Amino acid sequence: MKNSTIWRVTEDDSIAGQVISGLRMRVFSGLLFSLSLAAVAAKDAEVIVSFEKQESAQDWVSVNDGVMGGISKGGLERTDRNTLLFTGDLSLENNGGFASIRSRPRDMNLAGASGILVKARGDGRTYWVDLRMARQAGATSYRAYLPTAKGEFRETLIPFSDFKLQAFGRQLPGGLVDPAAIASLGFTIADKNPGPFEMELESIKGVFEDVPPPAIEPSANPLTPAELIELAINRGVPLFNSGSPEACAAVYEVTCEALRIMPGVSAASRSDLARSLTEMRAEKTKTQKAWILREALDRIHSEGASRGGR
Repeated sequence: MKNSTIWRVTEDDSIAGQVISGLRMRVFSGLLFSLSLAAVAAKDAEVIVSFEKQESAQDWVSVNDGVMGGISKGGLERTDRNTLLFTGDLSLENNGGFASIRSRPRDMNLAGASGILVKARGDGRTYWVDLRMARQAGATSYRAYLPTAKGEFRETLIPFSDFKLQAFGRQLPGGLVDPAAIASLGFTIADKNPGPFEMELESIKGVFEDVPPPAIEPSANPLTPAELIELAINRGVPLFNSGSPEACAAVYEVTCEALRIMPGVSAASRSDLARSLTEMRAEKTKTQKAWILREALDRIHSEGASRGGR
C-alpha cells in the first residue's frame, strides 16, 4: 500500500447539472491543491468512520437510480483490509446515471469541526461526498467533489465551506453546513461515464483546525423554486407518459421535499406541500400518487408567478 497524500479540493464552477434521476449533467471544473501531511496534525483529526469491526458495513446502505427508473448497479462490502468497497456499473439507460452509498443516520460528533479528511483509493474517476443533516429530507444533501487516483490511497481534505446544498444534482439556495447537525455521510458516482466503477474507503476523519478558504470563490447560480419545479416536471412527464407513474411520483416527491426547505417558498406553500406529501404516501394507486404531487407543484409554481416569479 502506498503512502497516502493529502489533497485539498476547491471548485471554480458551482453549477452541477447532473440530475439524480438522469437529468442532464454539467460537471464542475475543479482544482487540486497538494497539502503537506503536517497540515493536519493527528491531534486535530479524529476518526469518525472506519471499518475495523466486522459489523461496520451494516451501518451503510446503497441507493441507486433504480428508485427513479434507472438500471445502474452499485453496492458495498467490507473487505479483509478493513475497508469499505463501493463497486458497480453506471448506466445512462432509462434516464439513469447515478449510484451511491450512505451511512445510516447517527450523531457524527462533528460539532466544532472545519472539514473532513477522506482516505480512499479509487479508479481515477471523480466522486461526490454527500452530507445529510439531522431531519433533512433524504432527497437533498450538501455535496462536494472527491477526485481519486487509480490504485492509490489518498487523503483528501474537504472544508465544510466547499459543500453546496443540492437536489437533483443542482445547487439550491442554502446556508453553510452546520457540523453539529451532520447525521450521515455518503458517496455518489454520477459522471455520465457509463461502465464499471470502484472506490475503496478506509476512513473519514473530522478536522478540528482552521482551514484556509478556497483559492477561487465559486460562482453562485442556484435554482429558484420555479426552476426546480420546471426541471422536475420536464423529467417527470416523460416517465409518466411512458408508463412509469411510480418513477414520476418519486421525482415529484424529491422536488416537494426540496421545496419545503428552500428560501422563497411561503409558509402556506410549505404547509400545502406537507399535506400533499402525506396524502400521496397514504394513496395506494401509483398514478394518483403522481397526480397528487403534480397538482401541488402546479399550485406552488402558480403562486411564484403571482408574486412575480417565473
